[in-house]
Amino acid sequence: MNNKGLMVIRRLCYVWILVAWMTFIASAQVNAQTAEKDAQAAPGQPKQVNLDKAVRIGMGRNIVVEFTDPDCPYCRKLADYMSKRKDVTRYVFLFPLVQLHPQAQEKARFILCSKNSAKTLEDVMSGKYDKDKLPTCKSAQAEQLLEEHKKMAESVGVTSTPTLIVNGQLVQGANFELIEKIIGPNQIQ
Repeated sequence: MNNKGLMVIRRLCYVWILVAWMTFIASAQVNAQTAEKDAQAAPGQPKQVNLDKAVRIGMGRNIVVEFTDPDCPYCRKLADYMSKRKDVTRYVFLFPLVQLHPQAQEKARFILCSKNSAKTLEDVMSGKYDKDKLPTCKSAQAEQLLEEHKKMAESVGVTSTPTLIVNGQLVQGANFELIEKIIGPNQIQ
């Protein structure tokens, strides 16, 4: 075999090695992406939540995603507890359970219509508007936002309130013991 023949064989070998290496890299990337998706959807773990549409309260280091009903008594106890914690940032999605609390949807709409949703949410959860007739909200934007809150809750499997995701861990109900196990006791009493 002459030198030209050997050069062609070498080049083919280099091309084969390059193709094999690129195939290996691409396969590894696909496997990593598949594993990441599987980990996000693992049973017992909350799915990803888009926080852009939530009512944000606080500036603490612990992240609490909260699905709540404005008339749920356990949600109100949780809201009172959370209002005393300065180490949490709450992202609240309204999920009125109208079959249990007929006025919850109207209160949720009122919260989302207000100029300061965080303050109005705290007022509603404290019971401030329980005996008052709420102003009518005719905002299509608030109605759409409420629908987005409901869809977000359904997409992560919320069926009851309160449901929380505390620093990435699912918490069902106003389980203060579990919350404190995740984020520690309240330092400000």
